[in-house]
Amino acid sequence: MATAFGHLGEFGNGEEWRFVLNTTLERYEELEAHLIAAHALADSTTSTMFIDRSG
Repeated sequence: MATAFGHLGEFGNGEEWRFVLNTTLERYEELEAHLIAAHALADSTTSTMFIDRSG
């Protein structure tokens, strides 16, 4: 998707990729830590959506 962004005090335009990963509550913190460690930017962000299907 096309994006406009601010990073390290500069503004720019570019392309951004979004994706969805499903995991268990027990493995979430491990997954998040791995994604942030593997990402090239020092200010990486993750968004979380918790879905409770227990009724």
